Amino acid sequence: MEYLKAKQLAKNLRKFALFIQDNADELPEEIKVEVSSHLWSWDTDHEIPATIGKAMKAALFDGADIQKEYTDSYFRCYMTWGHDDPKIIWKVVSHREDVCEKKVVGTHMVTKMVAPKGDWTEQQVEEEIVEWECHSLLKMAGEDE
Repeated sequence: MEYLKAKQLAKNLRKFALFIQDNADELPEEIKVEVSSHLWSWDTDHEIPATIGKAMKAALFDGADIQKEYTDSYFRCYMTWGHDDPKIIWKVVSHREDVCEKKVVGTHMVTKMVAPKGDWTEQQVEEEIVEWECHSLLKMAGEDE
């Protein structure tokens, strides 16, 4: 992130923190702060695994808790500050293929509903059997996990 942009974001976050502190009596009991970044390979010149790894390294150094989730076709990294609620969570999302290597280990036939011209029909189609090899993001940032 460019320094001036980072400085402005930090300034706005401090304003929001002071707003919460100064107006606590007028605010709802529960406020959830959601901060997120979406990194897509077509949208950045940066190496996504190294970028996420460097962010994780900095967050760990700052005392954040790190949780990684590899589900469906996405990778999500949750960096959490604070041990008591309400916590601050920064979620970084990317395609799983941007941080893991897809390996096709075979195929099998499955029955699926397919939309050809006209009505939906049930057909046997060949589907890939996939395994994912996910490397350490901290190693990709230059550090051991």
